[in-house]
This record gives sequence, C-alpha cells and structure tokens, in this order.
Amino acid sequence: MDIFTQGLETERMYLVPLHEKYVEDMFYGLDEEITKYMTPSPAKEIQATKDWCLGAIKSMQNKERILLLGITKNTEEFIGSFDINGLGNNALKAGLWIKQSSHGNRYGREGMLALIQRLRENIDFEYILFPVDKDNIPSRKVAEFADGVLDVDKNWDEIVTKKATQDPKKILNVVHYRIYKK
Repeated sequence: MDIFTQGLETERMYLVPLHEKYVEDMFYGLDEEITKYMTPSPAKEIQATKDWCLGAIKSMQNKERILLLGITKNTEEFIGSFDINGLGNNALKAGLWIKQSSHGNRYGREGMLALIQRLRENIDFEYILFPVDKDNIPSRKVAEFADGVLDVDKNWDEIVTKKATQDPKKILNVVHYRIYKK
C-alpha cells in the first residue's frame, strides 16, 4: 500500500491527501484563533496558502511527508489537516489543526490516531515527535491519547522550550511528546 497517495477512513471522516481544491478552505480555516498556538501566522492572501500547498504536495511526492485533510463523511465538510514530516528518519514530527467551527468534536484525536496507526503498520521509525504549546490543552490531549510521553526525568520548567514564531510578539511555550512505534 502506498501510504503517500492513499487516504484513510475513520468512523466520521475521510482523510484525503492534500489537494489544491482545498486551498480556500485552508486559507479561511487557518485564522488568528487557530494559529494562536502555532509557529505560522495566518496567510494574508490566498496565493500564499496556494504556494504553501504546492510546496507540501511536492514534499509528499518526494515521500518526505504525509499531509491528509479531514473531510466529514456525512456533509463532505473540510475539518482540518493532519501532518507527518521527516519520513525516512527515526524521529518523525506530527502536527494538526482543526478549524474553529469543528472544535470540541474530537476530530483531531480521531484523525491523528488513524494516521499514527497507519504509520505504525507501514513505516519504520522509533518515535513521532508531537510538539505542542503547553497551554494548548486539546492538542496535548491528542498526544496523550496517542500514548505520547513527556520526559519525566525533568521538571516542568526544563521541558518547556520557548519558540519564536512569524509574529515577533508571539512566543510559544512548547512541550514535546514522544509517541513510540510500540
């Protein structure tokens, strides 16, 4: 099975490979509220989102990443994205975002768990790094539900990493979960 071109199906969603037809959904969905805990700032023009998508599609074609978009089964509504970078390395890196109107429905958990399970079945890796801002409780819950673990030998202040963003006034307090292959 080619996990780079095949989508996934969950109970409530289709996870489909990134495609240009969802550029507008991504542009409007990735707003100030959603990027509050993310490195990028919202795109000011739709062309920037389109350019980013074209670059991501190229990295998928090069088998460097998997980026799937969540689409609801019942209404075919765009929900958000599920991303794995660093393919071919022992440590992969995960990321996701869910548009604001779909928050609270556990789509992030459902999609990320399906993607992680697919990776466990098809890819060699040691762990998936899942960086999240310490105050982003919903994303932390996704990592924890996927059996992600923090470095328990350190105290809280030592595991939090300050990370600059595209907005010079915004600094993230990132914690890193490790989700092992098992």
